[in-house]
Amino acid sequence: MLGVPLGSSDFVSNMFKLVEFDDSQAAMYLLRLSYGIVRANHFMRTTPLSQWADVANKFDLCIRDSVAQILGTTFPGDSYIQACVSTKIGGLGIRRVVDHANGAFSASWHESVRTAMEKWDVPPACGAEYVPQKIASAATDSAALDQLISRASARDTQRLSRNDIIHANAWISALPSSMDGKDTVMTSRVYLTAVRRLLGLPVFSAPAPCPFCQQTMDIYGDHAVCCRKSGDLITRHNRVRDLIAEFARVGLLSPELEKLGLLGPTERSSRRPGDVSFKRWAPNRGLAIDVADLSSGSLPCARGGTM
Repeated sequence: MLGVPLGSSDFVSNMFKLVEFDDSQAAMYLLRLSYGIVRANHFMRTTPLSQWADVANKFDLCIRDSVAQILGTTFPGDSYIQACVSTKIGGLGIRRVVDHANGAFSASWHESVRTAMEKWDVPPACGAEYVPQKIASAATDSAALDQLISRASARDTQRLSRNDIIHANAWISALPSSMDGKDTVMTSRVYLTAVRRLLGLPVFSAPAPCPFCQQTMDIYGDHAVCCRKSGDLITRHNRVRDLIAEFARVGLLSPELEKLGLLGPTERSSRRPGDVSFKRWAPNRGLAIDVADLSSGSLPCARGGTM
């Protein structure tokens, strides 16, 4: 009824072959939500890690091997440490059991004490104070990210810091489904390139000249994001502009795209300072939102001004 495979060891082990998926995005989504640390959560909350540490390490190695096969990388340096932190702060959410088991057991033990309304001796694996499992895991992830930043190069410090922004990594946690359109679906080639850039891994085997402007592109692909002759800057700008306008239309705000003459009579009367404008945002006041692509490592941002 629950879809759990029943049968011989060979049957169970061959039931799900995520590493053989043609769709890397779907494979990683399923691994993170269905076949990763969530499968060990019951053991984490009921049994001290010291009693099954060997099994936990074996499980974590199995997950790492599966992720490596799906993404086609060996995770050099600290890249896998980043992959193991939450998607909210720049990782892939492939959390390791050995990192989070103690926090899960401690949270469960304190919750049990409260439920039983008894006084128990605190076991060595538990903290003295109650910390919910979610908060404990978030603290573990934050500590791991801080350690990465503390020993990172100047470029990687910027890369890691920019990932710790709300919604910056929503493309990882988004359900890859075309039920409501294809906005959350990425081809495997695009997805793997995005993951490599997220983790600071090379996307090219060697530096090469840009086919548009002939500047040298390094192996990390930074130039490809900011090349002004490729049209990508305008494409990103327009996609964000259109997304804001779509949200406004759903909210019945009657947005206007690139409205002319917002600055009044000027020498350049054709200037369009508002990518998305609202004639009636507040009583007797309108609002103009301008979208700008600030740097090679960030998404376009929007700023607004009343009029």
